[in-house]
Amino acid sequence: MIRENEHLVDTYLHSLKTTNHSPRTIENYHCDLKKFINWYEKTQTLNLARANTKTIENYQHYLMTGDILYKKAGFFEKIALIFIQILKFRMGRKKYGVLKAGILPNNALAIGSRKRHLSAIKNFFTFLQEIHADKGGKFKVNPVKSKIHVIKLKDADIEHTKMLGAEDWMKLKEACWRTQERLTVNLLYFGGLRLSEITHLKFSDFNEHKRSVTFIRKGGSRHELFLQNFELIYKDVQFMQRKAPSEYLFANKNGLPVTSRTMSNRIMSLLKKANTSDGLSPHSFRKACATNLYRKTKDLLLVRDYLNHSDAKVTQTYIDKALFQREMFLLGTSEKPS
Repeated sequence: MIRENEHLVDTYLHSLKTTNHSPRTIENYHCDLKKFINWYEKTQTLNLARANTKTIENYQHYLMTGDILYKKAGFFEKIALIFIQILKFRMGRKKYGVLKAGILPNNALAIGSRKRHLSAIKNFFTFLQEIHADKGGKFKVNPVKSKIHVIKLKDADIEHTKMLGAEDWMKLKEACWRTQERLTVNLLYFGGLRLSEITHLKFSDFNEHKRSVTFIRKGGSRHELFLQNFELIYKDVQFMQRKAPSEYLFANKNGLPVTSRTMSNRIMSLLKKANTSDGLSPHSFRKACATNLYRKTKDLLLVRDYLNHSDAKVTQTYIDKALFQREMFLLGTSEKPS
């Protein structure tokens, strides 16, 4: 990756970090952008700012085919390759291959992975448009158009997050008898918090009088959440605060917030300890929170705001419609999440 493009990627990744994206998300963006820019530098002669829709269409084809990309070798690369082939010949190996260099291997991506990959590139170019808006007009156009980025997914192509059901929740409550364990699962189940949000919670974020918690959401915005079962959760917060070595609820030995990966590992250990169903993950709590809140209120917009989604269409995907429809059938109604 040439220095100028590397600097653009580093700047973007730093902005993601400052807007409370998790380390795992940032690493995924890094891998996707590195792959795209390596491809671009090996196939295009124009500056990155000159990328257009045709460029993205070619890259999309590259992601679909799984071909190996070659670049014609330069003079010094040819000398090195000839030297390697002479060594192989003297070692009794058959001489083979052509003088190509800059090999960029690629495995064909499934439709969902391509969608995520193109989404990362689109967000990257949107960021470049914003920071170059007053700098000579570079990156005027985002080459990733909606018709390319929005790939229609068949339901079979989507790996749905499994919801934490009532039976598994009861098992988990019985297994989590330590205060920190109990506080962790309650914040996830009743608050629907993301890993990057729960790891950065501070004791000072809780307001007993308002029965709320105010914290930094994904994207960097500060959000006041009127927490379900606040008394139950706040009781454990107060108990932990008595001997807390740090301002953070979940801190490491240095007093800093634990990473999202550490928190994820802790939660997976708790699920295993409680002998819950296979396929559950930290995100299963968020889906359970959305479904339970909708069952209680029948207000999709309320659930959207509670989970801090930008669009109610996203919130709909979090509601377990199959469970909801089974309940409605037993009650003799046909009401569905709207």
